[in-house]
Amino acid sequence: MKRIYFDHNATTPINDKVKSAMDSICNIALNSSSLHYHGRYARKILENSRDIIKNRLGLDNTHELIFTSGCTEANNLALHNFSEVKKICSCIEHPAVINVIGEGIIPVDNNGIVNIDYIENYLIENNTKKLLVSVMYANNEIGTIQPIQKIAQLAKKYNFIFHCDITQAIGRIDVDLTDIDLITFSSHKFGGPVGSGALIYNKILDLKPMVFGGGQEFRLRSGTQNITAIHGMATAFELIDDIKENFTKIKQLQQHLEQSLKDIKNDVVIFGEKAARLPNTSSISMPKATPETQLIFFDLNGISLSAGSACSSGKIDIPRIQLSMGYPQEIATNSVRVSLGPNNTIGDIDVFVSLWKNLYLRNN
Repeated sequence: MKRIYFDHNATTPINDKVKSAMDSICNIALNSSSLHYHGRYARKILENSRDIIKNRLGLDNTHELIFTSGCTEANNLALHNFSEVKKICSCIEHPAVINVIGEGIIPVDNNGIVNIDYIENYLIENNTKKLLVSVMYANNEIGTIQPIQKIAQLAKKYNFIFHCDITQAIGRIDVDLTDIDLITFSSHKFGGPVGSGALIYNKILDLKPMVFGGGQEFRLRSGTQNITAIHGMATAFELIDDIKENFTKIKQLQQHLEQSLKDIKNDVVIFGEKAARLPNTSSISMPKATPETQLIFFDLNGISLSAGSACSSGKIDIPRIQLSMGYPQEIATNSVRVSLGPNNTIGDIDVFVSLWKNLYLRNN
């Protein structure tokens, strides 16, 4: 049986050129804290990687980059700082954000787009308090692209700290990071290795470490850096234009997928379909079929997909994002996510659609 992979928002296969770059140094002893030749070589790779990533993201000397094990660690490092600052986030944030802040209070509309007016009204009503606002660039479950530039303009106007998780946006759409203070991401969503990520922060901010030790990463993230993974991540950034072009082409597959499902059931619910979305992400509800039923059915028939975020210890959570968009429980609950990648084909889509039709007709 051919296996079809439709879970690229969870992780992507490592890019061949990234793998080759990592293979070229993985047998070299690389500890950037050592003073000898190998240590100097490691530091050269480390700092070159730092410069490549900042440059590709269009960030100048106002920001610094700290390498982490991924976006979850980066989010925690960013958001556990500023204890004196009130923190708010959108109700559709990743668990690595919402579980640190405690609750997502910025609402979204029925297309899954955050309410800008709510943010501004909150700022006006709480103008005596210092504030941090966290809104992701693109949602990992439904793919909606948020009005980040408008929020950044508010940040500049009202002088609040703006954090943005850009993990799902890199390599898939253009990103504008102007006036964003805290930027976090992982590399394994766009062809880089698992276990590599970063926090980029405005240098005017006074950050404190979560992990103490040898003082690596500007004394904000102690521990020997994973030079091989960092080199792989930087290589992925060097390839970012090609990676983004390949993901842009996937839009045709997404359109074919969604239209084919509408041909089966013209009122099929595709969450956020009227909003600007990532070109590879479709969150779809199937009437009378639980997500567990769908995932097992598709898996047994050779298709790997998910019911939402892959960062929930393998469990299927309450569909808070779909519910926050105003959908009733029976529609929100029966949703699965198809997240496509450059290696997927029209044929893969047609196999999925045929199986979806079989399961739909069996249950309705």
